[in-house]
Amino acid sequence: MAKNQCAVSANRIAAFILVTSFCLWGNSNGSLAWQRPTVEREQIEANWFADGNGFWYRVQIEDRRTEFLIIDAQEGQRLPAFDHAKMASQLSELLSQTVRPNRLPIKSIEMSATGTELVIGLDQGGRFTWERASEKLTTIELPANDTPQSFLFLPPRASSDTGGSTDIEIRNQLPTAIEVYWIDRQGEPIQYAEIEPEKSWGIATYEGHVWLLKQGEKSLGCFVATNQQTEFPIDQQVIDDVQRETQQRPRGRNRQRAPQPRGTPPIGNRNRERQPWDVVVRDHNLWLIERNGENGENGKEIQLTEDGTEENSFQRDASRARLVSMQFNREDYPEGTAHGLWAPNRDYLIAFQTNRVAEPRVHYVEADPRNRLQP
Repeated sequence: MAKNQCAVSANRIAAFILVTSFCLWGNSNGSLAWQRPTVEREQIEANWFADGNGFWYRVQIEDRRTEFLIIDAQEGQRLPAFDHAKMASQLSELLSQTVRPNRLPIKSIEMSATGTELVIGLDQGGRFTWERASEKLTTIELPANDTPQSFLFLPPRASSDTGGSTDIEIRNQLPTAIEVYWIDRQGEPIQYAEIEPEKSWGIATYEGHVWLLKQGEKSLGCFVATNQQTEFPIDQQVIDDVQRETQQRPRGRNRQRAPQPRGTPPIGNRNRERQPWDVVVRDHNLWLIERNGENGENGKEIQLTEDGTEENSFQRDASRARLVSMQFNREDYPEGTAHGLWAPNRDYLIAFQTNRVAEPRVHYVEADPRNRLQP
């Protein structure tokens, strides 16, 4: 949620402070309901508009529902991107299929230059214009040679852990059943489900996990779970357009790396010549420090926040990576590291304030190791 807004008017920098927290709990008998884990608002990814004066993001809320929101950086406002029920109703009519308001298959949102329209891109391809005043959705006709690219690829590759939890839902629009396999971190397929024609199947998974679709011995294609696409309609066109990779990417542990903020430049050394401010944390609060002089000596210092505490700090926190993304050995960030992102035009800064929680540790025991010796 948006907590407050601070501005440095002389330098055209505005900082928007977001308080983020996530929670994972079990069911009534005390065990974790791993099939449908309740992890809410555990990730915010800013997708800046072209003019750099605002961004949109998607957030997961209770009961695995999703919401799309827009931040107007100039006005300091957070608004729903659109009426979700009206968007679902009009998409259902235009696509001739049921679209639920809490599971909109939206992949991208662009703002028009006038700010009166949004251009909506869907997971399965297709683009639409949303008139913000009239709340009317119209189809953008694609050129005849501009067909959407299939989200399926071959050959399969091993799963990796690149982010937090997400949902997937597969809709079988083929005339015959399909089998669903999870590709584990060693590249081995494990069957999870069989989906009959005109049926759907879903499961909670993690970003970076690879899922394979088959019919008998024939591999139809794979897709990677992300927080940007959650619904996967499988029809003959998607199968025919499967992307075939000529060279497999490195598998397993060699592919894993610490996730970096996506969509906008992170705070740090990138584009330093364009941004004369360093963003640091002191006593859990956010500060801007001006850089000037050829030797990089510090100039003006501006304190942006005053409500930082040890429990609610602007210090970048690694607990989400350990608790949600399964990066159990992830080390804490250096003291004084802020968690924030600059807008592309470098006029706005998003900073995150994290509600820290205790990190319970459990031992991971492999009951059936691959290198086991048979008695």
